[in-house]
Amino acid sequence: MSKQKTKGKQFENKIASILHEFLYTEFTEYAKFLSEINSDLSVKRNSNSGATINDDGDIDLNLGKKYFPYSIECKFWKKFQDLNIFNINKSSVLPSVYKKQALPAAKNKNLKPIIIFQANRTLPMVFFDNKLLNLNLYNIDYYIKLSNNFYICFLVDFLQLHKPKGEGVIS
Repeated sequence: MSKQKTKGKQFENKIASILHEFLYTEFTEYAKFLSEINSDLSVKRNSNSGATINDDGDIDLNLGKKYFPYSIECKFWKKFQDLNIFNINKSSVLPSVYKKQALPAAKNKNLKPIIIFQANRTLPMVFFDNKLLNLNLYNIDYYIKLSNNFYICFLVDFLQLHKPKGEGVIS
């Protein structure tokens, strides 16, 4: 396996772990089901990641789809400059990955497409089309509007937008 594929696999495992921890901590029903009934249904890296678009993306949310209904493509870049994120056009990296991978993976699965990405020495970030997600971004500290619909925010902030209100919260 190439270094690039190994880093990609490690990044996917890291994101799966972050998402599992978030769901386990914030959603009582998720935690209870995994603890008492079937821990095999936790969030994990999709074993078919990169092999097919007939799956739910790079991360298999399993039971977590109920609380976090996304098809997730994960991308790790060596250099942040390689992303050229502030030059959004048809040939830019993130919109291209979104159109070619994230949208098809989410199609017909009742999931919403997002890309979770990172470069060396940066925090994980989320690229999304807010026309599809309709999130209230004023509830987070930092986000970047790239075009009419495309936004980027830190993964930690994106997760904050999905914290349960009231019931289901573990105190």
